[in-house]
Amino acid sequence: MMKLRMYQHTFNELVALEQELLQSNNVESPTNPAPLHEYYATVPFVLSLFKCQALYFLGKCSLDEFFKLREFCLNQARLFESSPCASKAEFLPCPMAELFNVIEAPRSQTWLDRADAVLINIANHQIQQRQPLLAIQSLSELVASRPNDCQILYLLFKVHVITNNVEHAKKVHSLISKLSGPDSVYSIFCQGFMAVIKSEWNLALDCFKRAHLLDPSNIAAINNMALCHLYGGDAMEAVNVIESFILSDPFQSASETAIYNICSIYDLISEKTLENRRKVLQLIHDRLPDDFNITVLKLPMQLFSSPSVERKQKQ
Repeated sequence: MMKLRMYQHTFNELVALEQELLQSNNVESPTNPAPLHEYYATVPFVLSLFKCQALYFLGKCSLDEFFKLREFCLNQARLFESSPCASKAEFLPCPMAELFNVIEAPRSQTWLDRADAVLINIANHQIQQRQPLLAIQSLSELVASRPNDCQILYLLFKVHVITNNVEHAKKVHSLISKLSGPDSVYSIFCQGFMAVIKSEWNLALDCFKRAHLLDPSNIAAINNMALCHLYGGDAMEAVNVIESFILSDPFQSASETAIYNICSIYDLISEKTLENRRKVLQLIHDRLPDDFNITVLKLPMQLFSSPSVERKQKQ
């Protein structure tokens, strides 16, 4: 439901689930005097994180709520570290295991993992809000606790590229190459972006082609290949790259960024691509997932009805 941008419905469902769990275990709501550690022993922590996300997208809370949730996690970790009763031999399931590949962890480490999960959300929101300096601060803190996590390092690298901080981007790229090897997808993407910074479009194109060969389903590689062709002066080839990818699997390739880019390039060379444009956009429209942002098609909204409604009518 979050993916479908049904934030109010998501929030209502999460609250209902929360109340059911609390009532079945005779635990009070966190708005009442019940201890929060008792609350989180009953309600999965990820539920609180999803509630924060839903409220944030509804405009009913700010990033301050995420920071408060993270501070609570850090305080719980400190409590278990300092308490003589909190033996490090005590283990419990980590609700954020799917994020960090953790199956079980000491209680203090579990709360640190949860704090990091919240901080990842904060960093992503800061990037979306175009606050790269704050995002760098959050990601640097994450790197300090997870120095071998290439996914976090790569995100930090991209923010340095956005801010044109070339020297810092080089340092992070070097670290990624040491950790994952120079031929990993992360490292090759870094090489590509370093070439983009220098406007070396052919070199960047070669890098993104290599990344595509390693991971054929990587939409970012396709998108970056097309942009290299475009900025290298070959708009038609840029169109061909994205068109071929979309036509090969319209549903799986429905990336809002890639489709926005191809529509933008169509605008540049509209007369030469009119027939292909109609074919591709109709194919996209017929197979759009329900959560797709239709505005990236850059066409009048009245031309399109809800894909889900059309499918029901066909059935």
